[in-house]
Amino acid sequence: MTQLIPSDPIFLHVWGKAASFTRYDTPAETDTYPMLTVPAADGILSSIHWHPGFHYEIRSIRVLSPVQIYARQGSELAVMKTRGAVVPKESTPRMRRIIHQPSYLIEARMMFRARELKAGEVGKHWDILHRRVQHGQAFEQPFLGLREFPCHFKVGEPDTPAWDADADLGPLPLFVEDVEDSQGPLSLTRHERDMESGEWQRVTYQGRVQAHYFDGVVRGGVLHVPAYRERFA
Repeated sequence: MTQLIPSDPIFLHVWGKAASFTRYDTPAETDTYPMLTVPAADGILSSIHWHPGFHYEIRSIRVLSPVQIYARQGSELAVMKTRGAVVPKESTPRMRRIIHQPSYLIEARMMFRARELKAGEVGKHWDILHRRVQHGQAFEQPFLGLREFPCHFKVGEPDTPAWDADADLGPLPLFVEDVEDSQGPLSLTRHERDMESGEWQRVTYQGRVQAHYFDGVVRGGVLHVPAYRERFA
């Protein structure tokens, strides 16, 4: 097991006009999980600041506004690429369930691999993320599930009151693990640091992916996430 070094906690307040976090078990009529999921929260943080030297670990997600879900009918456009151009192919009517005016507080931390860590890097990357959040800056625009739902964000306050509600949500996605397997069907990549030069290198290997879930229990409007990075480092 790889030893990981955690950063100080990070609190991020995210909100938007709408959101849709697609359920994996409803491929026909697209449904949404009733709240922000752990992979989606990870994606929001990574769109603000990403580096191969660490991974985010989501510790909790706090629901700040009442959950209101409505259905919207639209057309799903299938496209094909032709020499770099995207050409519409066909459109299929779909019913999608959408969360109205979502607002959440994400608590997370950065997890650094100890063997590749250099002095001062934990604080440096925490400062970069915090500075970008303070100024509303991001490497790329974060979204609340789908690209049509942009995500607004700012520094969160740890004592922000949650929407007081309890719910048992069943299995929720935790993260997708890349498993090295010489007989695996996929060509995967990871980043490793050359400790002599300090440069990061991209390594390609054969493997497979494995999805991990956890029992989603919301108490007092807070979804507590079990620690998972060290278990699968």
